[in-house]
Amino acid sequence: MRDNLNKEIKNNREYKKGKITILQFLEIAGNQFYHSKLKLISLIIGTIVLGIILLIIHNLGAKIPDNKILMLINNILGTNIPSSIIAVILAILFYIIYVISLAIPINSNKICEKIYNAGIVNYARGTAIFIASYINPKDKNTMIYKFFTNSTMVADWEKNMSRIEIYGYIVKGIKRLGNNKILLCLTKEDLSNPKPKIWSNDYLQKDEIELKVVLGVDAFGNQEIWNMSTIPHGLDGGESNSGKTSSVKLVLAQVLALGHNVIIADFKNAIDYEKIWHDKCKIVSTKNDLLMVLDNLIEEYDIRANKLLKASVNNIDNYNKGTTNKMKHIILAFDEVAEVLSVNKKYLSKEEQQQLSRIEENIEKIARLGRMVGIHLLLSTQRPSADLISGQTRTNIGYRICFRADEILSNIILDNKDASEKIPKNARGLYISNVNKTLAQCYWIDDYEKILNNSKH
Repeated sequence: MRDNLNKEIKNNREYKKGKITILQFLEIAGNQFYHSKLKLISLIIGTIVLGIILLIIHNLGAKIPDNKILMLINNILGTNIPSSIIAVILAILFYIIYVISLAIPINSNKICEKIYNAGIVNYARGTAIFIASYINPKDKNTMIYKFFTNSTMVADWEKNMSRIEIYGYIVKGIKRLGNNKILLCLTKEDLSNPKPKIWSNDYLQKDEIELKVVLGVDAFGNQEIWNMSTIPHGLDGGESNSGKTSSVKLVLAQVLALGHNVIIADFKNAIDYEKIWHDKCKIVSTKNDLLMVLDNLIEEYDIRANKLLKASVNNIDNYNKGTTNKMKHIILAFDEVAEVLSVNKKYLSKEEQQQLSRIEENIEKIARLGRMVGIHLLLSTQRPSADLISGQTRTNIGYRICFRADEILSNIILDNKDASEKIPKNARGLYISNVNKTLAQCYWIDDYEKILNNSKH
């Protein structure tokens, strides 16, 4: 009985190799030859050798002598096939075996077993099917591993990504590819202390009509670009020293470099903003000044809305397409929105309560109507308060970015626990957005004068 129990445990632990269809095998073979130069060269050499052998057989023809092997084959088959035909068949057979051996991925079973051991199996406890691995062309420090999911759930891959370890590599990112394939981006980098991704002015999105800013680069080396013309407002969250402020400054520096206007509400005396920021944009640090700015933006909204009406267009982009006197976008950024909105009104005077209510009303109006006329909000916070931003405002904030955070703040920003689970503790510059939904790294600007002094202002 004990032996049966041990056998049952062993069977449960052993993974079941996924069954491969002919089409899947052909795709695996294609990937092997595409991603491995050595295998491709071997295939070409093997094909040339086969061609030479077939050419020799053709030229020799009937001159090929019978031998014991050829006679044995004829005896087994009960035929009297000419030696030249048998030689051709053998040559082609060995070539097929050779090609199949090249097409099978190296260490395929071991890699699939690693995935199985991480807890990723289908309903029949079968594992995924390994296709190929190759150096990431967009980031030479990472590897891409491609699999057929074989009915394994993508949610299981994401849930168990921290348990996947292949030859010293750990998972940096996961991406679905079509309906039945998945890509893993693996790295040996310490994700709790990632190497900075340095900004280059070549990354500026110089679109004549739409306003686009680059946020960072994801695990697969793809830039994440925020189109503020389609998603006008953003929320940037994260714990202290997680990279949140650097991300806000990255966005605002690009907006300024592209010739648009920036207003910063910073109630910490703007200690994070160098002198050049004060020269290039307006910075307010009191509620009176903030309310004045918001009132002016509401007036600007009315002016711009009337211009759109007269031009018979419905948004700033269509207006700018039809004129040389283009409207500039305006971004109002709150470096820490909790400094303004996270206040218990019962401890305020009546005048202060009215002031705060007007601030909240104006923010809600801009959040609701700002896209049409090119007035945008960028809010940032590190305080986990679910009632920090009103429901009306939150509904209209489409782009949400979360750096290292606890479970509460991650849920507030992303509506899930991804930031608390996927971003390593103490990591700086790593984030997840509700749009890209994968681990990414914010670009780092080491000298703001390089970008701001070349701005269109």
